[in-house]
Amino acid sequence: LPIYHVVEYSKMKQSLLLFSLATLLLRFRVNAQPSGACTITEPCKCTYDNGYRIDLTPLENFGGPRFPNLIDGDYTYDVNLCSTFSNGLCYDVTVCQVSNDQSYFTSCGNLDNAAFQVDTDGSLSYYFNNGEAGRTSKVALSCSENDEGAMYAYGDTTELEYDFTLYSRYACPLSPDEPDPDPDPNPDPGDQTKSKTSLSVGSVLIIVFFALLISYFIVGAIIMKFGRHA
Repeated sequence: LPIYHVVEYSKMKQSLLLFSLATLLLRFRVNAQPSGACTITEPCKCTYDNGYRIDLTPLENFGGPRFPNLIDGDYTYDVNLCSTFSNGLCYDVTVCQVSNDQSYFTSCGNLDNAAFQVDTDGSLSYYFNNGEAGRTSKVALSCSENDEGAMYAYGDTTELEYDFTLYSRYACPLSPDEPDPDPDPNPDPGDQTKSKTSLSVGSVLIIVFFALLISYFIVGAIIMKFGRHA
């Protein structure tokens, strides 16, 4: 074959390769989000249908509520996400409602039949059921990389359902290849460095893509140079 046709054929093969790789990366980016239901595997943990997961266990607090004295109007709320607590008023609960003068208190949920639910807009909530007289608490999970854990109470926005929002880095979905979050409040610096420098599948694909892209231009330039002088 003439050099001209060899050059064109090589360029066509490289273009097809880059197109296929770009399509793979685009498909990866589209699918690189949690999807489907998030099935509870144990308290504070759930796994999406496509392998993404939520792990709130670093917010575990034994012996008392992780989020005490959340004020909303005439009531305060004590909330623990991963295990039950007793505070002298409520017993074996995850959410306790107490009037500000402490004349009234009640359970607003426990771990029995706790569940994660994906809302219609794709957001995720953690539900605590089996409270007093059928009360339920809904904790909306908001991914916030800068927050260890901050919770706000909004009271009974609907009958017998009490709403809360948790802002936390642990509310951010973990991809299937990411390690579990470190529950230690003072993790070993070596472990932190290791987790920060580990590459995900997406990072590897992007590196490969740009390496091939650079190779494409270099090889193409060399072929064109020798092709013209042939």
